[in-house]
Amino acid sequence: MTLNCVRCSRAFQVKVYRAKTARYCSKACWGRRRPPSHIICGCGRSFDTYQRQQRYCSRSCARRLTRSNAWKDGKSLERNRSRLGSELRRWREVVFEKDGYRCVLCGESGRLHAHHIRAFATFPLERFSAENGITLCISCHGKQHGKNFANRHRRACPDCGAVTSGRGRDGRCRSCGLKWRYLQRWADATGQKPRLA
Repeated sequence: MTLNCVRCSRAFQVKVYRAKTARYCSKACWGRRRPPSHIICGCGRSFDTYQRQQRYCSRSCARRLTRSNAWKDGKSLERNRSRLGSELRRWREVVFEKDGYRCVLCGESGRLHAHHIRAFATFPLERFSAENGITLCISCHGKQHGKNFANRHRRACPDCGAVTSGRGRDGRCRSCGLKWRYLQRWADATGQKPRLA
C-alpha cells in the first residue's frame, strides 16, 4: 500500500496492517513532526530546536549559565578557611570581653555565641571587626536566625529517649541497639515479628 508522508509529502510503501497508523516515511520525518521551537539562550543568541527541553544554545552556555541551588558567589572555600582560622577565635573573645561575657538581649551569662551584625558572608571586610559583633546567648542567637540552636546537637534514642550521639544504628543508644540486633536475629530464626519492649 502506498501512502504520502505528512511531513515531507513523499510517497512511501507500507504493509496493509499499518495503513491506519503510518503517517511518516522515516524516523527523520517522525522526529520533525512538530515545528521547531524558537528559543533565546541566556547568552542572548536565538536558535531553533526540535527538542522541547533544550534551553541553551550549546553545552558551554549551559555549564556557564546554570548553577547549583547551593551556589553562593563561588567564595565558600575562602569563607570556610576564615571560619576555621584563629582570627575568628580572637574576634569572638574580643566581642565577649566588649559585652562583659553577657547576652546583650537577655543578660544571660552561660552558653554564649558571638553574632555578626552584618552577615559574615556578605561583608568580608567587616568579618573580624569588633563593632560588627555582639554577644548573644544560645536561645537569643537562635531567634535572630529563626532556628533552634539549643537542641542542635542533642539526639535522643527513639526507643528509650536517652540522649545519644546519633551515630548508632537508626539513632538508637547502645543498649537499645544491642537489644534490637538480638531481637532481629531471633525474628530471623523463628520467622516472627520482633517487638522491642
